[in-house]
Amino acid sequence: MSVLLLLACFPELEAPDTLVDNPYRDYDGDGYSTIDGDCDDDDPASWPGAPEICDGKDRDCSGTVDDDCITLDTGDSADTSGS
Repeated sequence: MSVLLLLACFPELEAPDTLVDNPYRDYDGDGYSTIDGDCDDDDPASWPGAPEICDGKDRDCSGTVDDDCITLDTGDSADTSGS
């Protein structure tokens, strides 16, 4: 409550994104919290044991980016050779 009153008195101060960071709360809704090993609790595609996609991120929370990753075919590769 005192934080809100302080912000009301000094509008130039910015409110924090979260007042309390709770390691038990699953912020991204993927079923894992930080305490459960979620390495990026803002990204629902990252959790312990998630499929590792070659995208420059540690999706499986192993501590290594793109280890044993799979490449997804996006279907964007069109034949532009004209033949």
